[in-house]
Amino acid sequence: WAEDAKRHLKQLEEDGKNTSRSTGSAVLDFLAAQHRRDDRAAWNVIAQNYSAKGNEVANSLLEALLHPSSANEVENPASGLAYLAKLELERTGDRFTSDLVNHLDREIPEQRPALAEAQRKMRRAYDLFTTSKYQDAIDNYSEARRIYERLGITTAQLFTEYRLAHCFLFLKDLPQAELMLTRLSVTCQARHYQWLVAQSFYGLSHASYDQSRFSKAMDYSARALSAFEHTADMNGILKALTQLAQANQILNRIDRALRYLNRALMLSMNSPLDPMAKWGMFLQVAFDMKSQGFHEA
Repeated sequence: WAEDAKRHLKQLEEDGKNTSRSTGSAVLDFLAAQHRRDDRAAWNVIAQNYSAKGNEVANSLLEALLHPSSANEVENPASGLAYLAKLELERTGDRFTSDLVNHLDREIPEQRPALAEAQRKMRRAYDLFTTSKYQDAIDNYSEARRIYERLGITTAQLFTEYRLAHCFLFLKDLPQAELMLTRLSVTCQARHYQWLVAQSFYGLSHASYDQSRFSKAMDYSARALSAFEHTADMNGILKALTQLAQANQILNRIDRALRYLNRALMLSMNSPLDPMAKWGMFLQVAFDMKSQGFHEA
Protein backbone atom coordinates (compact mmCIF):
# COMPACT_ATOMS: atom_id res chain seq x y z
CA TRP A 1 0.00 0.00 0.00
CA ALA A 2 3.04 2.31 0.04
CA GLU A 3 2.18 3.69 -3.43
CA ASP A 4 -1.34 4.52 -2.19
CA ALA A 5 0.13 6.26 0.82
CA LYS A 6 2.40 8.37 -1.36
CA ARG A 7 -0.55 9.37 -3.54
CA HIS A 8 -2.67 10.28 -0.50
CA LEU A 9 0.19 12.31 0.94
CA LYS A 10 0.62 14.32 -2.25
CA GLN A 11 -3.13 15.01 -2.37
CA LEU A 12 -3.12 16.13 1.26
CA GLU A 13 -0.24 18.49 0.59
CA GLU A 14 -2.21 20.05 -2.30
CA ASP A 15 -5.35 20.30 -0.16
CA GLY A 16 -3.37 22.05 2.55
CA LYS A 17 -2.50 24.83 0.10
CA ASN A 18 -6.14 25.52 -0.70
CA THR A 19 -7.93 25.14 2.63
CA SER A 20 -7.75 26.64 6.10
CA ARG A 21 -9.67 26.02 9.25
CA SER A 22 -11.84 28.85 10.52
CA THR A 23 -13.02 28.83 14.09
CA GLY A 24 -15.45 31.65 13.35
CA SER A 25 -16.99 29.68 10.52
CA ALA A 26 -17.17 26.54 12.65
CA VAL A 27 -19.18 28.16 15.44
CA LEU A 28 -21.60 29.68 12.91
CA ASP A 29 -21.98 26.30 11.19
CA PHE A 30 -22.71 24.77 14.59
CA LEU A 31 -25.31 27.40 15.47
CA ALA A 32 -26.95 27.01 12.06
CA ALA A 33 -27.22 23.25 12.66
CA GLN A 34 -28.73 23.95 16.08
CA HIS A 35 -31.30 26.25 14.47
CA ARG A 36 -32.20 23.50 11.97
CA ARG A 37 -32.28 20.95 14.81
CA ASP A 38 -29.75 18.92 12.86
CA ASP A 39 -27.93 17.09 15.66
CA ARG A 40 -25.77 15.07 13.27
CA ALA A 41 -24.41 18.12 11.46
CA ALA A 42 -23.82 19.93 14.74
CA TRP A 43 -21.94 16.95 16.15
CA ASN A 44 -19.76 16.71 13.06
CA VAL A 45 -18.71 20.33 13.55
CA ILE A 46 -17.83 19.59 17.18
CA ALA A 47 -15.83 16.48 16.30
CA GLN A 48 -13.74 18.29 13.67
CA ASN A 49 -12.81 21.24 15.87
CA TYR A 50 -10.82 19.94 18.80
CA SER A 51 -7.31 21.21 19.41
CA ALA A 52 -4.83 21.22 22.28
CA LYS A 53 -6.76 24.10 23.84
CA GLY A 54 -10.06 22.25 23.87
CA ASN A 55 -13.04 22.38 21.57
CA GLU A 56 -12.88 25.49 19.41
CA VAL A 57 -16.68 25.78 19.12
CA ALA A 58 -17.12 25.59 22.90
CA ASN A 59 -14.30 28.09 23.40
CA SER A 60 -15.88 30.55 20.96
CA LEU A 61 -19.28 30.24 22.62
CA LEU A 62 -17.76 30.77 26.07
CA GLU A 63 -15.85 33.79 24.78
CA ALA A 64 -19.06 35.28 23.37
CA LEU A 65 -20.83 34.61 26.66
CA LEU A 66 -18.17 36.38 28.71
CA HIS A 67 -17.62 39.22 26.21
CA PRO A 68 -21.03 40.03 24.66
CA SER A 69 -19.71 43.17 22.98
CA SER A 70 -17.27 41.12 20.88
CA ALA A 71 -19.69 38.31 20.03
CA ASN A 72 -20.11 39.51 16.42
CA GLU A 73 -22.50 37.10 14.69
CA VAL A 74 -22.74 34.67 17.62
CA GLU A 75 -26.29 34.99 18.93
CA ASN A 76 -27.43 33.47 22.22
CA PRO A 77 -24.12 31.77 23.13
CA ALA A 78 -25.61 30.39 26.35
CA SER A 79 -28.13 28.36 24.35
CA GLY A 80 -25.42 27.16 21.98
CA LEU A 81 -23.15 26.10 24.84
CA ALA A 82 -26.02 24.23 26.53
CA TYR A 83 -26.81 22.47 23.23
CA LEU A 84 -23.16 21.47 22.79
CA ALA A 85 -23.09 20.11 26.36
CA LYS A 86 -26.24 18.09 25.67
CA LEU A 87 -24.81 16.52 22.51
CA GLU A 88 -21.49 15.78 24.20
CA LEU A 89 -23.19 14.07 27.15
CA GLU A 90 -25.65 12.08 25.02
CA ARG A 91 -23.10 10.87 22.48
CA THR A 92 -20.00 10.25 24.58
CA GLY A 93 -21.01 10.44 28.24
CA ASP A 94 -18.54 13.31 28.71
CA ARG A 95 -19.82 15.55 31.51
CA PHE A 96 -17.21 18.32 31.24
CA THR A 97 -19.21 20.95 29.34
CA SER A 98 -22.42 20.01 31.17
CA ASP A 99 -20.75 20.61 34.53
CA LEU A 100 -19.28 23.89 33.29
CA VAL A 101 -22.66 25.07 31.99
CA ASN A 102 -24.35 24.16 35.27
CA HIS A 103 -21.85 26.28 37.17
CA LEU A 104 -22.14 29.21 34.79
CA ASP A 105 -25.94 29.15 34.95
CA ARG A 106 -25.72 29.70 38.70
CA GLU A 107 -22.80 32.06 39.01
CA ILE A 108 -21.97 33.94 35.83
CA PRO A 109 -23.54 37.37 36.68
CA GLU A 110 -21.37 37.79 39.78
CA GLN A 111 -18.30 36.05 38.40
CA ARG A 112 -18.20 37.46 34.87
CA PRO A 113 -15.31 39.95 35.40
CA ALA A 114 -13.09 37.37 37.11
CA LEU A 115 -13.96 34.71 34.53
CA ALA A 116 -13.13 37.10 31.71
CA GLU A 117 -9.74 37.80 33.32
CA ALA A 118 -9.04 34.09 33.69
CA GLN A 119 -9.95 33.52 30.02
CA ARG A 120 -7.60 36.32 29.03
CA LYS A 121 -4.80 34.62 30.99
CA MET A 122 -5.59 31.31 29.30
CA ARG A 123 -5.43 32.86 25.81
CA ARG A 124 -2.16 34.60 26.66
CA ALA A 125 -0.70 31.37 28.03
CA TYR A 126 -1.59 29.42 24.90
CA ASP A 127 -0.05 32.08 22.67
CA LEU A 128 3.14 31.86 24.72
CA PHE A 129 3.07 28.07 24.55
CA THR A 130 2.82 28.10 20.76
CA THR A 131 5.93 30.31 20.58
CA SER A 132 7.87 27.91 22.87
CA LYS A 133 7.86 30.31 25.85
CA TYR A 134 6.85 27.51 28.17
CA GLN A 135 7.81 29.05 31.52
CA ASP A 136 5.94 32.25 30.71
CA ALA A 137 2.97 30.10 29.68
CA ILE A 138 3.15 28.26 33.02
CA ASP A 139 3.06 31.59 34.87
CA ASN A 140 -0.10 32.68 33.04
CA TYR A 141 -1.80 29.30 33.36
CA SER A 142 -1.00 29.32 37.09
CA GLU A 143 -2.60 32.75 37.49
CA ALA A 144 -5.72 31.52 35.66
CA ARG A 145 -5.84 28.42 37.86
CA ARG A 146 -5.76 30.56 41.00
CA ILE A 147 -8.76 32.53 39.73
CA TYR A 148 -10.68 29.34 38.95
CA GLU A 149 -9.84 27.94 42.39
CA ARG A 150 -11.12 31.10 44.04
CA LEU A 151 -14.34 30.91 42.01
CA GLY A 152 -14.77 27.20 42.70
CA ILE A 153 -14.90 26.16 39.03
CA THR A 154 -13.51 22.62 39.17
CA THR A 155 -13.90 21.96 35.44
CA ALA A 156 -11.72 24.93 34.53
CA GLN A 157 -9.18 24.07 37.21
CA LEU A 158 -8.76 20.57 35.78
CA PHE A 159 -8.47 21.86 32.22
CA THR A 160 -5.76 24.28 33.36
CA GLU A 161 -3.94 21.40 35.07
CA TYR A 162 -3.84 19.62 31.71
CA ARG A 163 -2.41 22.69 29.99
CA LEU A 164 0.22 23.10 32.73
CA ALA A 165 1.25 19.45 32.38
CA HIS A 166 1.59 19.97 28.63
CA CYS A 167 4.02 22.82 29.29
CA PHE A 168 6.08 20.68 31.67
CA LEU A 169 6.29 18.00 28.98
CA PHE A 170 7.89 20.47 26.58
CA LEU A 171 10.21 21.80 29.28
CA LYS A 172 11.33 18.15 29.70
CA ASP A 173 10.33 18.23 33.37
CA LEU A 174 8.98 14.73 32.89
CA PRO A 175 8.54 13.76 36.58
CA GLN A 176 6.32 16.80 37.17
CA ALA A 177 4.39 16.21 33.94
CA GLU A 178 3.82 12.54 34.77
CA LEU A 179 2.72 13.35 38.31
CA MET A 180 0.16 15.88 37.08
CA LEU A 181 -1.12 13.73 34.20
CA THR A 182 -1.48 10.59 36.31
CA ARG A 183 -3.45 12.51 38.93
CA LEU A 184 -5.52 14.18 36.22
CA SER A 185 -6.36 10.89 34.50
CA VAL A 186 -7.70 9.41 37.75
CA THR A 187 -9.75 12.48 38.66
CA CYS A 188 -11.19 12.90 35.16
CA GLN A 189 -12.14 9.25 34.85
CA ALA A 190 -14.08 9.56 38.10
CA ARG A 191 -15.84 12.70 36.85
CA HIS A 192 -16.46 11.31 33.33
CA TYR A 193 -14.42 14.02 31.62
CA GLN A 194 -13.57 11.74 28.72
CA TRP A 195 -11.67 14.17 26.51
CA LEU A 196 -9.36 15.16 29.36
CA VAL A 197 -8.79 11.47 30.07
CA ALA A 198 -7.70 11.00 26.45
CA GLN A 199 -5.35 13.98 26.65
CA SER A 200 -3.89 12.65 29.91
CA PHE A 201 -3.08 9.28 28.33
CA TYR A 202 -1.63 11.01 25.27
CA GLY A 203 0.62 13.14 27.47
CA LEU A 204 1.71 10.15 29.55
CA SER A 205 2.64 8.37 26.33
CA HIS A 206 4.69 11.40 25.27
CA ALA A 207 6.57 11.31 28.59
CA SER A 208 7.20 7.57 28.26
CA TYR A 209 8.57 7.98 24.72
CA ASP A 210 10.96 10.66 25.93
CA GLN A 211 12.32 8.23 28.53
CA SER A 212 12.59 5.33 26.01
CA ARG A 213 9.91 3.33 27.82
CA PHE A 214 8.37 2.23 24.55
CA SER A 215 6.19 -0.60 25.80
CA LYS A 216 4.50 1.68 28.33
CA ALA A 217 4.32 4.43 25.72
CA MET A 218 2.43 2.20 23.31
CA ASP A 219 0.04 1.14 26.06
CA TYR A 220 -0.76 4.78 26.85
CA SER A 221 -1.05 5.60 23.14
CA ALA A 222 -3.53 2.75 22.63
CA ARG A 223 -5.58 3.96 25.60
CA ALA A 224 -5.47 7.51 24.24
CA LEU A 225 -6.61 6.31 20.81
CA SER A 226 -9.55 4.43 22.33
CA ALA A 227 -10.56 7.47 24.39
CA PHE A 228 -10.23 9.87 21.46
CA GLU A 229 -12.35 7.53 19.33
CA HIS A 230 -14.97 7.48 22.08
CA THR A 231 -15.12 11.29 22.17
CA ALA A 232 -15.01 11.50 18.33
CA ASP A 233 -12.05 13.93 18.47
CA MET A 234 -10.74 13.56 14.91
CA ASN A 235 -7.52 15.50 15.58
CA GLY A 236 -6.86 13.46 18.71
CA ILE A 237 -7.35 10.21 16.80
CA LEU A 238 -4.86 11.40 14.17
CA LYS A 239 -2.29 12.31 16.84
CA ALA A 240 -2.65 8.98 18.63
CA LEU A 241 -2.31 7.01 15.39
CA THR A 242 0.84 8.97 14.55
CA GLN A 243 2.20 8.35 18.04
CA LEU A 244 1.61 4.59 17.71
CA ALA A 245 3.32 4.60 14.32
CA GLN A 246 6.31 6.36 15.84
CA ALA A 247 6.71 3.80 18.62
CA ASN A 248 6.42 0.86 16.24
CA GLN A 249 8.93 2.44 13.86
CA ILE A 250 11.42 2.85 16.72
CA LEU A 251 10.98 -0.84 17.57
CA ASN A 252 11.47 -1.70 13.86
CA ARG A 253 7.91 -2.96 13.50
CA ILE A 254 7.66 -1.20 10.17
CA ASP A 255 4.63 -3.03 8.79
CA ARG A 256 2.63 -2.23 11.92
CA ALA A 257 3.80 1.39 11.86
CA LEU A 258 2.71 1.75 8.25
CA ARG A 259 -0.71 0.30 9.02
CA TYR A 260 -1.27 2.96 11.67
CA LEU A 261 -0.12 5.62 9.23
CA ASN A 262 -2.43 4.30 6.53
CA ARG A 263 -5.36 4.72 8.94
CA ALA A 264 -4.14 8.24 9.70
CA LEU A 265 -3.85 9.12 6.01
CA MET A 266 -7.34 7.85 5.24
CA LEU A 267 -8.74 9.85 8.16
CA SER A 268 -7.02 12.97 6.86
CA MET A 269 -8.41 12.42 3.39
CA ASN A 270 -11.98 12.21 4.71
CA SER A 271 -12.04 14.87 7.44
CA PRO A 272 -10.91 18.51 7.72
CA LEU A 273 -8.24 18.39 10.41
CA ASP A 274 -5.78 20.60 12.25
CA PRO A 275 -2.78 21.39 9.99
CA MET A 276 -0.34 20.84 12.87
CA ALA A 277 -1.71 17.34 13.51
CA LYS A 278 -1.39 16.61 9.78
CA TRP A 279 2.16 17.93 9.73
CA GLY A 280 3.21 15.53 12.49
CA MET A 281 1.75 12.69 10.48
CA PHE A 282 3.51 13.88 7.28
CA LEU A 283 6.86 13.76 9.08
CA GLN A 284 6.24 10.24 10.35
CA VAL A 285 5.10 9.06 6.90
CA ALA A 286 8.27 10.46 5.34
CA PHE A 287 10.45 8.89 8.03
CA ASP A 288 8.85 5.47 7.70
CA MET A 289 8.95 5.54 3.90
CA LYS A 290 12.61 6.49 3.97
CA SER A 291 13.32 3.55 6.27
CA GLN A 292 11.66 1.33 3.65
CA GLY A 293 13.74 2.75 0.83
CA PHE A 294 11.15 5.12 -0.68
CA HIS A 295 13.57 8.03 -0.73
CA GLU A 296 11.70 9.95 -3.42
CA ALA A 297 8.65 10.32 -1.07
